[in-house]
Amino acid sequence: MEWTEDQTRAFDALQSENNVFLTGGAGTGKSTVISDFIRKQESVAVLASTGTAAILLGGRTLHSFFGLGIMEGGAEAVVERALKHRGIVQRLRKTKTVLIDEISMIGSTELQCAERIARRARANSAPWGGLRIIAIGDFAQLPPVVRSQPGQGETVRPWCFNAEVWRDTLFDAVILKEIVRSRDSDWNRVLGELRWGEIEERSY
Repeated sequence: MEWTEDQTRAFDALQSENNVFLTGGAGTGKSTVISDFIRKQESVAVLASTGTAAILLGGRTLHSFFGLGIMEGGAEAVVERALKHRGIVQRLRKTKTVLIDEISMIGSTELQCAERIARRARANSAPWGGLRIIAIGDFAQLPPVVRSQPGQGETVRPWCFNAEVWRDTLFDAVILKEIVRSRDSDWNRVLGELRWGEIEERSY
């Protein structure tokens, strides 16, 4: 399949040495670009926010890789517990690049903890301890999972892009805009409307 200009530009960005945030709506070819990149790389830790997404990429969850578990005991306890695990520390020291799929489902606290663990395990004060980070996902599709508590009112989503570590990572943002999964213009238009929650009357 011939790639779009956006996909080619995205693949070039992934092959650079910069941190990359790859985003785009459903059907724009994110998975195709990612899969091709993974096949041609070595020393890339392929992670995802959920087990299902991780299996599709042949990887593992971010929580497992960084030793976050279920975040029991709060952020400090999670970080200290992970750093006592020799396997996690050795794994982080050997890794060069971390690819995180479905990044929109990762909460800000989880992302902050993962970054602190990486920095301390690698004994490097740079963001992520010098690891290269590739994040893929669409914040207009899947939100982070939160546990709502009775009596707390409306749930506030802890979007990871609001975390300080997101800004410190200095991502090069690449946006895929052209839908390649379908050539049905009406269907593609409806998908776009659903993505932003603005449905035109003609779409009903």
